[in-house]
Amino acid sequence: MLRLGRILGFLGALFIALAPFSTEAVEVRVRLKKGLTQLELSGLGLTIGSSPAAIKPVGLPRMSEVRVQLANSSKRWNVWRVKSKTGQLTETHMGDRLFIEGETLRIGLDPVPHTLEVVVTPSRRFDVIARMDLDKYLTGVLPSEMPASWPLEALKAQAIASRSYALAIARERQAEEFDLEATVFDQVFDLRNHIDVDMSIQNKIARVVRETSGQVLLDDRGFPVKAHYHADCGGQTELARNVWGTRGKEMGTTKDALCPLSPLANWQYRISRVALRDLFASYYGLGDGVTLEALATRGRSPSGRIVDVDVVMSDREPRRVTSHQFRQILGFSHLKSTNFRMVWQGDMLVLEGRGHGHGVGMCQYGARQLAKRGLPYNEILKTYYSNAILGQSDGLRPSGAKKIL
Repeated sequence: MLRLGRILGFLGALFIALAPFSTEAVEVRVRLKKGLTQLELSGLGLTIGSSPAAIKPVGLPRMSEVRVQLANSSKRWNVWRVKSKTGQLTETHMGDRLFIEGETLRIGLDPVPHTLEVVVTPSRRFDVIARMDLDKYLTGVLPSEMPASWPLEALKAQAIASRSYALAIARERQAEEFDLEATVFDQVFDLRNHIDVDMSIQNKIARVVRETSGQVLLDDRGFPVKAHYHADCGGQTELARNVWGTRGKEMGTTKDALCPLSPLANWQYRISRVALRDLFASYYGLGDGVTLEALATRGRSPSGRIVDVDVVMSDREPRRVTSHQFRQILGFSHLKSTNFRMVWQGDMLVLEGRGHGHGVGMCQYGARQLAKRGLPYNEILKTYYSNAILGQSDGLRPSGAKKIL
């Protein structure tokens, strides 16, 4: 068991218990694509096989473009067919998965890590998973989740939040085929935002990841915390349990007077009664004859966010959704937060609100403003995760709690 080494203090002296988790040499499994029936990829020096031991070069020129298909799948075996786009080559591989390696690998036009694993799903389709070092993962996440042009200290805070979130999720999914989705369902991982940009941006992201390497937010047991973050809190951050109904120790909330400086501070969304009815009919599986009669919000959290929404359809069945579900039904990009009010204008529903995102954890625009005012990343993190401890793994075996000086 590895121990937490030198702990970085936030503001003053802190203590930490023995840590049962270390970030040293951590590898994460990122699901890049899911539910595919065919995979088109290209790369230099492609090698493919049904196991790491059986991987071998494809019989094509050094720069190869191939199409991978699952030709047959059963409980006993899977047959993979690899075809060149020019028809020069067809290879067959048998195994429960396929391993692919190569330089400058791309799926379609998207750059991906140089080692991929193709795994059959219960629906007899397949997922593409990349295994990579945690810090390599962060080079694709950081510029995808926060503009790389933002202040260095805000980017460092984001890197630590993203690293902590990744480790917490990976711990939860140890029994699954993958640790993290490459989408907004976890964190957006897109190498285009690192590879296909100016070298100065690449160097900046590399510096941020290098200078925060190993640093994580921890709970009082030494486990990485699920360090949620969002674009704009609208003036006050939210408790996780008020969004997802989760239990456990909260990482803290804060009032944020800097959010009104965000371009996302105020928003409006308009939707017709008919369009809204169609969304609810699809969500509840209702027929064409049911109409939308009324909507009513119920309660607000201490941060000012709506708690629930009552939906009244013409069948008069009582229906209530959480405000988070309401956002999901209308679309997260349309209903930007749950801090809103509703006004009917004829058959048009007008929703006016503040902030962007679920409101839990770090407010990115707030972090940006704090960094512009000179706060270092550890104080930015302390602002939003006041109950967490900032720590760093040094790979040593545990010897006891350590005081921060």
